[in-house]
Amino acid sequence: MDVESQSTNTSADDKTEDFCENPTRDALAEGLMCLLKPTIDTLDERVAACRLSQQELKKQIDGLQEELAKISAEQSSPINLDVYVTKLANARQKILIVSNILQAAQERLRKVQIQAEKEQVQIRSQMSYIPIFLDWSSDLSENVYEPSEDSFLLLDALESDLHFIQEKIQPLVLLEVGSGSGVIITALSKFLAARSFCMAVDINWDACVATCETARINDAQVDVIQMDLDSALCLNNQVDLLVFNPPYVVTPDEEIESGGIVASWAGGKTGRQVLDRLLGNLSYLLSKNSVGYFVVIEENQPEAIKSKLRSVGFTAETVAKRKVRNEALSILRFQPLL
Repeated sequence: MDVESQSTNTSADDKTEDFCENPTRDALAEGLMCLLKPTIDTLDERVAACRLSQQELKKQIDGLQEELAKISAEQSSPINLDVYVTKLANARQKILIVSNILQAAQERLRKVQIQAEKEQVQIRSQMSYIPIFLDWSSDLSENVYEPSEDSFLLLDALESDLHFIQEKIQPLVLLEVGSGSGVIITALSKFLAARSFCMAVDINWDACVATCETARINDAQVDVIQMDLDSALCLNNQVDLLVFNPPYVVTPDEEIESGGIVASWAGGKTGRQVLDRLLGNLSYLLSKNSVGYFVVIEENQPEAIKSKLRSVGFTAETVAKRKVRNEALSILRFQPLL
């Protein structure tokens, strides 16, 4: 038994010795390592390459982020148009409000000016030669030219020349062509009293009625005839004082034949079509010792009118001027050459 036991039992030292020096085991391990090493090396290389690519991608992302930040910083202001659209809309609203305010103010100024003109006429009416004209709230006013700045400028010119008219001309026959409201001829009639025969002509029937009414309420003596310019008169060089506030506004020619109140301002392409018709008749109307007055605006070419008057035997000069809104008014005075 002892012999058998001795031959079959192995100690720990014997086992350790056998593990360390086992050639079969070592050969097997070395074979496995040779088999697996290429695969491990390949995996290691691929992992290393993946890490490098990730690092490069991170750098690219960081660079792109910086570029996007720069682009965003540069383009953030101009691209945000909503703010500017809102500002433009607000500005447009403000402009519209200001425009409405200005329009309302202009309308109020126009009413104030009309009232001032009426008050001016009322003040002037205290003088014997300045008439009170009819109530312009009446139906007649819709078809008759209401006295305005051109009428008042003509009155001023006549007022300035009253001494000259009375002392130098001493008119017996007065003629107003296109009398409209009748303010001018009535004023002359009042000043010259019974020394002159006053006539007024107008193509507009309502204007003839208005002239008669203005003369009546001012106790003035005026004979009124409806006609086109002087077409129905046979006054061979008998007129000593002629006044004409013609239709002088530049308009299409066809408006001249419109009739009614339009005919009181429509003067054709140069605003002189009606005036030029009368210019050709002056040498048959006016006496040797006479004077005439025309109302014109800058568009009528006053210098050309004066040249034409001189060419048919009259002196001509500008005796009054006034700038009213968009009109540059002038009063031309003319007399026959002696």
